[in-house]
Amino acid sequence: MTDELRTARDGNQWRLEGGASGEAVSLVNDYLSYLVDRNYSPRTVRAYTFALGKVGGWLDRHR
Repeated sequence: MTDELRTARDGNQWRLEGGASGEAVSLVNDYLSYLVDRNYSPRTVRAYTFALGKVGGWLDRHR
């Protein structure tokens, strides 16, 4: 079984942790940082984090 993806708060920013592919998680976290840099609402970034975590977890399980 693969390591499950989970959301984590890092100061004022949300990110993903875990998962089988560290590179994919890193890319998602780069995208989330981009959203923060573009002044997206913290609630929007949080919602994207949860949604991308769910999609990533599904993709991990259904390679």
